[in-house]
Amino acid sequence: MTLPKCCGAECVLLERAMVVLGCSRKDALKMLGSTERGPSPGSVEIPETLRTPEFLEVWDKWLEHLDEKRKKPTTHAKELQLRKLAKVGPATAVLWVEHSMANNWQGIYPPKDEQVHVTADDEISRRNWATMEAERKRGGA
Repeated sequence: MTLPKCCGAECVLLERAMVVLGCSRKDALKMLGSTERGPSPGSVEIPETLRTPEFLEVWDKWLEHLDEKRKKPTTHAKELQLRKLAKVGPATAVLWVEHSMANNWQGIYPPKDEQVHVTADDEISRRNWATMEAERKRGGA
C-alpha cells in the first residue's frame, strides 16, 4: 500500500498506528506495508563514528521532528548534517540534536556554551576535527 504524502491522510493513519502499536513512525510504516516516494528517511549512511545506540535513536527522533514540522530534509542536507556531527563525535552530536529539537529548530546547532566544548568521550573525533581543519586550510577538503 502506498500512502499519499500530500493530503495529510498519511499523517492521521500513522499517528493512529503509532499510538495503537506503541511504535515509531518508521516501524508503523513497515507494519502498514507502506512505502514513501523518494528516498526513505534512513537512506543516508550514518558515519561509522556515529553508529551508537544513543545517536541512532536521537537521529531517528530528529527525522520524526522534521517530519512533524513538514520540513523533509533533502538527502544532501542530511549528509551535510551527519558530516558536521561526525566531526564532534557521538556524545556531543546527541547533545546538539537534542538541543535543536528542544528549541524546535529545523537545523542542528550547538548550544552556545557547547560551541567549543567536546566531551571527553570524543577525543578521537577531536583529533579527526583538527586533522580535517588542517587539510581544509591546506586546500585538501
